[in-house]
Amino acid sequence: MARLAGLRMRERWSGWAGSRFTSSCTSHVSLYEHEPGRRD
Repeated sequence: MARLAGLRMRERWSGWAGSRFTSSCTSHVSLYEHEPGRRD
């Protein structure tokens, strides 16, 4: 859905403290940014 909106993931953490995201994480915080050059 983010890609359809012209966004791409910049970073992902396992929580608000900025801990590393791993496959065993049960939650996450993701930071998206608008793709350069794309106009929606």
